[in-house]
Amino acid sequence: MKRLIAVLALSVAVVGAQVTPMVTATTDVRKLVPVKHVQTSDAQVESLMRALGIRASGPIAGYIVLNGPKDAVAAAEEVIQKMDLQKPAPDIEVTGWVIAAARGENELPPLPGTLQPVAKQLNAAFGYSNLRLLTSFIVRAHSGARGETTGAISPALGVAFGDYQFFFHDADLASDDHGVPVIHLHQMRLSINTGGGHSVLIQTDVDLAQGQKVVIGKSSVAAKPEGTPGVETPLMVILSARAASE
Repeated sequence: MKRLIAVLALSVAVVGAQVTPMVTATTDVRKLVPVKHVQTSDAQVESLMRALGIRASGPIAGYIVLNGPKDAVAAAEEVIQKMDLQKPAPDIEVTGWVIAAARGENELPPLPGTLQPVAKQLNAAFGYSNLRLLTSFIVRAHSGARGETTGAISPALGVAFGDYQFFFHDADLASDDHGVPVIHLHQMRLSINTGGGHSVLIQTDVDLAQGQKVVIGKSSVAAKPEGTPGVETPLMVILSARAASE
């Protein structure tokens, strides 16, 4: 009887014990992948990283740095190496000019000669006869990748201009029916700080035939603080784009 009680007690002790399952920890790895053409800002690379749940940075000194689970990093490395062997699409170069329709004498420079045909069109359409250049910029990005640049505009025309940002989500290169290259800028955005917590924002999708200069957006800004009579100064951005092979 004592032996039976001992066996039952042992059985209860075994049943009551907690069993901790074995868990295999997943350790992230880091891998340097040599590249010549692939950029982490390329839309395809960004989609690949999201699908595999890993992180990528660079290129740094010709290497993209991958960080994540070992199998996912290995898969990403294989795809990136295949992408890097493909002939890259030409870069997209976008040139922009921010201009203002001034009134009377001012300190701003006149438009460069390359913009005179556009100036004549604006004069004919809106009567702007005193167009002035606020700033210009150039952005270069891989086809299919985003582009961005920032800068500052000096105060002028009674407006406390400040920082500006030009951005597009991605740029695609195609051709029209006549074989002329056409650059599509998706989600183009230009924001300009005009002082006092105010800003000007121009945003749209853009199609630019190569070499063509196009007035993309038009806005205006008051030369005096809000709440006092002020003169509205029209602002415009002109864009031109090309496929850059070098």
